[in-house]
Amino acid sequence: MDITGDRRFSIALEWCGYSTRRWVARFCGRWIGQQETEAEARAMATSWNRDRMGV
Repeated sequence: MDITGDRRFSIALEWCGYSTRRWVARFCGRWIGQQETEAEARAMATSWNRDRMGV
């Protein structure tokens, strides 16, 4: 389940406890997690969505 086009997901650079901003993934504004790269954050969110959908 790719998250592209699903407006409930957001991936953006945010300050979150590291010395530099990290790519943070959110679903309906709720924290999913953070990664060093945008691609890693998108993959993490896609995996999280698969788990959420039971796929």
